[in-house]
Amino acid sequence: MSTAAGQAGLSPEEALQRARVIWRVLLLGQVGFAGVIGALFWSRATPQDPGELSRLLTRIGLGLLLVVVPLAYTVRSRIFRGAEEGRPTPPASYLQGTIVFLAMCEFVSLFSLVAVYLHGRFFPPFIATLAAVLVQAFNLPTGREMRPSEAESAPIEPH
Repeated sequence: MSTAAGQAGLSPEEALQRARVIWRVLLLGQVGFAGVIGALFWSRATPQDPGELSRLLTRIGLGLLLVVVPLAYTVRSRIFRGAEEGRPTPPASYLQGTIVFLAMCEFVSLFSLVAVYLHGRFFPPFIATLAAVLVQAFNLPTGREMRPSEAESAPIEPH
């Protein structure tokens, strides 16, 4: 994996701090967008009738949830593994894997929020948004992947 020039000397603490800031900002953006859509719905005198396009986008959003989110876990784990198996993830790769994972989940969420807006109601398109946001929220960056495993860091005892 290639790293950006500015991230070459990134420490694990800096990578974790940046990943957490990105995690917070992405979640706040999605919650804010959902709030704007809710405010628009609240100000309507009568709810709009969902059209065929919004129903199709709802189905696509649910399909994206079932495909993209598991794929995000796979892509993130491949980026974390990097070049050497069994070694801690380098900080730049940790940050890159975290950003890719969060962006893939955010894609599902924002796509489904557009479906919510076009649908005119939160249910059922909001299911995919809520699930994608919860996946992101429960995947708070901890930096665990950058630490050596227990077996590697344990002292070797004589026989």
